[in-house]
Amino acid sequence: MVEYIENGRLAGRNEPVIGWYHSHPGYGCWLSGIDVATQKLNQQFTEPFLAVVVDPKRTMSAGKVDLGAFRTFPDNHQAAGTTGAGGNQGNVPLSKIEDFGVHSDKYYSLEVSYFKSSMDQQLMERLWRKHWINTLSQSPLITNNDYTSQKVKDLAEKISLFSKETHKGRVVCRHSARGRCHCRGARSGPRVEQAQDEAVWSDRRI
Repeated sequence: MVEYIENGRLAGRNEPVIGWYHSHPGYGCWLSGIDVATQKLNQQFTEPFLAVVVDPKRTMSAGKVDLGAFRTFPDNHQAAGTTGAGGNQGNVPLSKIEDFGVHSDKYYSLEVSYFKSSMDQQLMERLWRKHWINTLSQSPLITNNDYTSQKVKDLAEKISLFSKETHKGRVVCRHSARGRCHCRGARSGPRVEQAQDEAVWSDRRI
């Protein structure tokens, strides 16, 4: 980051850096352990500073931008049981659930709003005039085939895992793929079961 700022100054760009962005293709907008460490380090040296995460696959599938903005809590902050990923945690793939759960109380989400300048409007109109014909020759089902297949597979794995644990007389928290809950505070069985049900039903909306 320091090198980037110095190179910008050498190029005559003195604008302050206020954040960074990266993508989570197909697994939602939230911060992993590495993301949390990166954001926390940058917040110590630059304020204000935020992390932006975009999911290009869900953006293509839904036809609207799937984007989240986040900041980390101070080290001495005591989480109140909420998570930073807002309503996206139910859509986290099974392979990412544990990483999400371990760090979900280390950051919080920011409200995101979009705006479009007159220059943006002109650019969008030119692009639309040039590429609108492509919408007649493309099928969303074909374009999103791989993503949809992955979501269905992930859903089947979650249902299978939940069924096995239920038969064993245990209820699995959605934050752990191995049955170990990393959430702070004790959770009653019915509440955890309800959370898992919400995650499953959320993933069915493809």
